[in-house]
Amino acid sequence: MVSAGMTYPGQRIARRSKRRRLAYPDNINVAMNERLMSMAIGGGLVLAGLIRRSLAGLAAAAIGGGLIYRGATGYCPLYAALDIDTAVAKSAS
Repeated sequence: MVSAGMTYPGQRIARRSKRRRLAYPDNINVAMNERLMSMAIGGGLVLAGLIRRSLAGLAAAAIGGGLIYRGATGYCPLYAALDIDTAVAKSAS
């Protein structure tokens, strides 16, 4: 008899993969040049925000952190919501 709380190894893997879905290439929707620019600009905003030491600086650092995340993962939630994908090469027709 199987108890209600019991899971099998395959079930644990399935749940774990849902949590890490951003790590898979299917969700990359930002082109490499945009990713590099996002990380560079995000790093600058984080640095400027931390140097500023104010509420506005904290906001700038938070936005910079978001840009670093976008660049590092290649996933942009706004692009996903608007169904934009700049990572896919356009075919010449």
